[in-house]
Amino acid sequence: MKKSLIIIISFVFCSNAFAVSFDDCASHVKKGKEIYQTNCFTCHGEKGQGKGPAGEYLTPKPRNFSKIGTFTKGTKVQEIFDSITKGLEGTSMVSYAHLSEPDRKSVTCYVYTSWVKPAVDAAKKK
Repeated sequence: MKKSLIIIISFVFCSNAFAVSFDDCASHVKKGKEIYQTNCFTCHGEKGQGKGPAGEYLTPKPRNFSKIGTFTKGTKVQEIFDSITKGLEGTSMVSYAHLSEPDRKSVTCYVYTSWVKPAVDAAKKK
C-alpha cells in the first residue's frame, strides 16, 4: 500500500514538473506576436490559417489555428506549448526548443488567444 501511494504521488509531482504556468498569458501576447512574425508567419501566415508564403509548398499543410479539429496534440495551452517545443513528427513543424522558455510561452499565448481560444469557444456554443 505504501509503495503504491509513493508511486502515485511521484507520478503526480513528476508529471507536472515540466508544466508551464499560463495564468498570466495575456501579458505575453504582445511579445508573442513579435516572435510569431519572426518564426511562424512563413508557414502559418498572418491570420494563422496555414497560408504563409512557404505553406503552399509543404505537405502536410501547416496547421490552421482557427480549425480546432486539426490539432493532433490538443488545443490546451500546455499542449500547444509542447508542440512548439517538441515539433510534430511527420510534419514540417520542427522543434522550437532553441527559443527560450519565456519566448515559447509568449508565442503559445499569442497563438492561443488570437485563434485557438476563440475557435474553441465558438465550438462550445454550437
